[in-house]
Amino acid sequence: MNKENYRFFLSKYLLHVHPVAETLSYCLMPNHFHFICRMRDMPAVSDVWFEKQRVPASQKGILEGDAVYLFLSKQLSNFQNSYTKAFNKVYKRRGNLFMRPSKQKRVGGERYLRSLIKYVHLNPVNACICRLPEEWMHSSYRHFISEAGESPIISQAVLEEYFDDVENFIAFHQVGTGF
Repeated sequence: MNKENYRFFLSKYLLHVHPVAETLSYCLMPNHFHFICRMRDMPAVSDVWFEKQRVPASQKGILEGDAVYLFLSKQLSNFQNSYTKAFNKVYKRRGNLFMRPSKQKRVGGERYLRSLIKYVHLNPVNACICRLPEEWMHSSYRHFISEAGESPIISQAVLEEYFDDVENFIAFHQVGTGF
């Protein structure tokens, strides 16, 4: 993958997933990707669904039960399918781009979430692509430690909520090697 592929991949993510999920961490690798997301509140998710369905404002409500899960799954599917179609067109290829269906799992507990964020950011280090997580251009790690401002898909609240500040975030990533 080249820089433009990574940029385009993120643009598709922003289009399809960002409206329904807040991204806590991500890392794009040459052969796979990781996103740690938190679903937005039900009114926000419902608004996106009703907008996509072109439901008149007078008939809008709140999605419930299986409808929420199905909509979120559809958004993830649309994200991957739209990227695959564009990639295949540019590179004059056909067929699947992703070998396996994406995995989603519920994260239980703050400690586990912090470990997952570290795992995601250390992925390129553990794959021997770079020596330090800040060297990998295609992850959220650089957004967390940069003074340049917040990425459109990274919540500054993650630092405050789970690490207190940038110094603790960096120190947490330096403890141990990997997950």
